[in-house]
Amino acid sequence: MMSRTKPAPLSTILSRLLVFRLALPTLAVALGLIAATLYLYSQLIREEQLRLTHSVVEQVTNHILDAQAMLGGIAAVINEDDISVAAQYLDVVIATSEKFHALFILASDGSIHAIAPSDERYNGLEVPNPDLGTIEAGGCRLSEPFISPTTGSLTVYLTCRTLTQFAIVGEIDLEVLQSAIEGKTTPGKKIVFITDAYGLLLAHPDPGLVNQRTHIQSIAGTSSVQNESGEVTIQDGQFVTRRDILLPGTRWIVTSQIPLVDAYGPYLAIIVITFFAFIGYWVFAGTQIRRQARRLVVAPIQKLSENLRELAKLGYPTQPIAVDHQSAFLEIVEFADNYRQMARAIKNRQTTILESEQRYRSLIENSSEAICLEVNGKIEIVNHKFCEAFDVPCQATHWSGKRLLDFVLPTDQAAFKAQRSRLLGKKLFNLQFEFTTVDRDAAGVYWQASCSVFPYQGKTALQTILLNTTESKRSSQAEKEQRALSDALRDTAQALNSTLNFDEVMVRILNNVEKVVPHDSSNIMLIEEDRKTARIVAFKGYLELGLREYPKTVSLSIDETATLSQMYHTGKPLVIPDTETTPNWITLGETAWIRSYAAAPIKVQEQVIGFLNLNSPTVNFYTVEMAERLQAFADQAGTALQNARLLREVQESNRELIRAYEATLVGMSKALELRDYETEGHSQRVVELSLSLAARMGIEEPQLTYLRYGALLHDIGKLGIPDSILFKPGPLNEEEWEIMRRHPAYARQMIESIPYLHPAMDIPYYH
Repeated sequence: MMSRTKPAPLSTILSRLLVFRLALPTLAVALGLIAATLYLYSQLIREEQLRLTHSVVEQVTNHILDAQAMLGGIAAVINEDDISVAAQYLDVVIATSEKFHALFILASDGSIHAIAPSDERYNGLEVPNPDLGTIEAGGCRLSEPFISPTTGSLTVYLTCRTLTQFAIVGEIDLEVLQSAIEGKTTPGKKIVFITDAYGLLLAHPDPGLVNQRTHIQSIAGTSSVQNESGEVTIQDGQFVTRRDILLPGTRWIVTSQIPLVDAYGPYLAIIVITFFAFIGYWVFAGTQIRRQARRLVVAPIQKLSENLRELAKLGYPTQPIAVDHQSAFLEIVEFADNYRQMARAIKNRQTTILESEQRYRSLIENSSEAICLEVNGKIEIVNHKFCEAFDVPCQATHWSGKRLLDFVLPTDQAAFKAQRSRLLGKKLFNLQFEFTTVDRDAAGVYWQASCSVFPYQGKTALQTILLNTTESKRSSQAEKEQRALSDALRDTAQALNSTLNFDEVMVRILNNVEKVVPHDSSNIMLIEEDRKTARIVAFKGYLELGLREYPKTVSLSIDETATLSQMYHTGKPLVIPDTETTPNWITLGETAWIRSYAAAPIKVQEQVIGFLNLNSPTVNFYTVEMAERLQAFADQAGTALQNARLLREVQESNRELIRAYEATLVGMSKALELRDYETEGHSQRVVELSLSLAARMGIEEPQLTYLRYGALLHDIGKLGIPDSILFKPGPLNEEEWEIMRRHPAYARQMIESIPYLHPAMDIPYYH
C-alpha cells in the first residue's frame, strides 16, 4: 500500500499562497526605495561638501581682499616728500586692525623706509624677497608662506605697489585660515584643511602639523585632487571636495574629506528601517490573511470538531455551537445545523446537571469555611468566604484561567503540587496539608487545606476547604522565638557568671552575643574615669578584616560622637539600618565597610559604664527587635562586668596590702640590722637558704610565704635585748646568756598580736 502524507491545514495553504504574492511586490518596492534613497543621499552629501568648502573660500578671500583694500588706502596717503605721515598712518592701522602682524613702506630697491609697529632697527634694511619688480604699479601680490621673524608663526607678505616709487608690504595674520575651518571639523569623521599650490599645509584641525610646515602628501589618509571644478569625488574610501582660492599672485586650495562609512551611516540606518518595515508589512499581511482564513473557515470547522469530540467523549457539549451564516461557507453552516439538532437531544441531561450544580453552589456558599472547586486545574467555583480570605472579587469573569496554585507562596509551590498530585493520581481520596500565601501587606498567611476528589460534569474536580491557621502559627512562632531568646540569655548569663576574671568576662561577652544577635564584628567600649571618653577594650571579627591593630587605638569623645552620646544620655539601644544615609554617622577609612550598625549601652544600677557595638556590611541588616534583644544581653553583661571589676579591685587592694605587709617586715628586719650592725645581711641570707631548702623539700604556697616571713623575722626578738648585753665586747656571763636566750620569747610576744603573721610565728620562736 502507498503511504499517505498528512495534509496541511487549510489556513497554512491559504497563507502560503497569499503571503508570497504580497511579498514579491513589496520587495520590489523596497528595492526601488533603497535605490532612490541612495541617489538622493549622495546628492545631499555633495551639496553639503560644496557648501562647506565655498564657505571657507569666501571667508579667506574676503579677509585677503580686505587686507588689500587697507594697503590700497595706505598707498593713497603716501607722499614722497614727507614719508612720516604714511608712517604714522601705519601705526594707526596696526593699532586698529588685527589683519596684520607688521606693515612696511619700501623703496623700489626693497629698503625699509617705515615700519609699524615702530622699530628703528629696521630703518634702511631690506625686506627679504619682496620681488617688487614683478608687481605692476597699483597692483598687489601675495608671497609664498614663510615663518615670520616677528611672531615665529607661518605667515605671508601682501605687497601692493603705489603709483610712485614706494610699495606697501603687510605681514598678514594667517590665524584667519585656522578660524575659517573651526567648527567645520568633526574628529574622526570630517576634516577640512587649506594648502598652497605646492601642497604646503596652511590650516589644519591639528595646528601642530601647520607649525611643522607639513606638506599634504605626508598626512595619512588624504588624497590629491587634480580637478579644479569644485566637484565632489570619491577617492581612497572618502568623499573629497577641493575648491581653489584665487588670490593676487597665488592660489590656495581648500579640501574637505569625509569617510564613506560616516557619510553613508544614516543611509544604512534607512536601509535597516526599510528592511524591518518590509518584514513588518510581510508579517502583518500574513497575520491578516491567517486571521480571515481562521474566521471564515478554520474557526467554524475547529469549533464543530471540538464540539463533536466533546460529545463523543462526555456525552454532552460544554457550550452550544454558534456559526454565523455570513462568516462561514454554506457547507459549514449546514453541518452546524445538523449538529444543533443532535445537541438538542441531550438538553434534558444538561438541565439536570445545571440543577445539581446550583444545589452544590448553594451548599458551599452557606459554608463557614473558605471553599474552592477546581476543574482541570482551573478554579471553577469559589464561595464568599474564599473571596474574603484572599481579598478578591467573586465575579466569575475574574476567575477565568486562575489556579489556587497562583496564590501559594513560591517557596511552598513544589510541596503544594506534590500533595495535590497524590490526590489527582488516585492514590488518595482525601488529604490534609498546609501551605502559605501572602496578604496585601506582604505578610505570610498560613492555611490548612482539606482536599477531596470527585467527578463533576464528566470531569475530575478537586475541592479544597481552607482553614486560616495564621494566628495560631504566629503565636506558636513568637512563643518559640521568645523561648529561644530566653534560653540564649539564660545560657549566656551562666557563661558570663561562671568566671570573675575581668578579661575572660569580656571575651565571653563577645563570644556569647552571637547567640542573641548575629553580626560580622563586635567590640566593647568602656567609659574612662573622666566620664567623657570611651575606649575599645575588647573586640572580635576585626582580624578577618585585616584590622588587627586598629581597634586598640580607638578612643572616642562621647559628646562629639552622636551615636555614643545618644545612648549615654537616653540609656536605650540604637539601630542604624544604613550608615550612608545617616547624617551623624562618622565614617573612617577603616570602618567604611560598615553599612548597618546596632549598639546597646552597658549599664550598672542605671549608670552607663560602656557600650556593646555590632557591625554588618549588609544594608538594613539590624532591626529594632534585634536591638531590644541586644539590650537585654547588655544588661546581663553589665552585671558580669561589674562583678569582675569589683573582684579585680579587691584583688588589687589585697596585693597592695600584701606589698605593704612585706615592706613592713623588711623594714623591721632593716631596723634590727641597723641596731646590730654585725648581723647586716644575715636575715636576707637566712631567707634565701631557707627558701632553697624548702623548694628541694617540695614545700609549696602558701607555706613558702610564711616560711619567708618567719626567716626574715627569726631574730626580731633581739630588739628586746639591752644594748649592754647585745654589744658586749667580751663573753657573756651566765645571767647575761639567760637574758639573751629570751629573744625568741620576745619575738613571739611581738608577733602574736599580728594575725597575718601567726602561721610564721613558730620560726622566730623555735629557731
